[in-house]
Amino acid sequence: MGGSALPRIYDQRAPRRAAPPHYVLLPARDAVRTCVLSPRWRHLWVSTPHLNVDAEGFYKWRFVEFVTTLLLRRGCTPLDSFWLRANGPTVFLYDFGNTAKNANNWICHALRSNVQVLGIVEHCGTIASGDEEEEDMEVEEDMTFQIDHYAFTSSYLKRLHLCRVSISNRFTKQLFSGCPALEDLEMINCNIYTSEFSSGTLKNLTIDYDGFPPCERHGNKDDFVINMPSLVSLRLGSFFVKCLP
Repeated sequence: MGGSALPRIYDQRAPRRAAPPHYVLLPARDAVRTCVLSPRWRHLWVSTPHLNVDAEGFYKWRFVEFVTTLLLRRGCTPLDSFWLRANGPTVFLYDFGNTAKNANNWICHALRSNVQVLGIVEHCGTIASGDEEEEDMEVEEDMTFQIDHYAFTSSYLKRLHLCRVSISNRFTKQLFSGCPALEDLEMINCNIYTSEFSSGTLKNLTIDYDGFPPCERHGNKDDFVINMPSLVSLRLGSFFVKCLP
């Protein structure tokens, strides 16, 4: 039959299947809670491409259980962004005994899910043991998360934000060789144990400190080398510059 195709008619009364506009900005815990708002959103949180996992409001063992279960339910669903934040007063990535291993497993899961933006944010302050009745324990202000460098093999990762993470020579070598698409690297309040950053693809590099003592602990960076021919933007915080010769 000739003529143009009939226009498709939409029923505006039909319930919307899409996520609410703010959905991808919610912390993962709140995103899971949206499943009770509508039957059509019941399983939507499992496939969201953006995960913002925040420890605020959790005790450590419940946090581990929540994140592990969340990622198991997601399976191999691709991720665009994954943020792991230890912002709560009782959860630290470097503490918990086996939990540091769990945190590295979560990061590995995100990288295997082809994540493009990855953020790992440790923090500092006072830590509770998970039992509300036990006394809080003071933590050294420059303690940082020991990241597993073996996981960083990805042709999708473009941006990496690290806060209070230990940066070793093995980590930077694996990162720059194993993640050829990486363009943006931010390191805030990190313990840097390497003296060379070499990448042919990195375009933006930030190293900054906010009341964090890099020089007192690691000494001056007399032989610090940045070898990045594609670099467009370099930001070195004043605290770090004081360590340079």
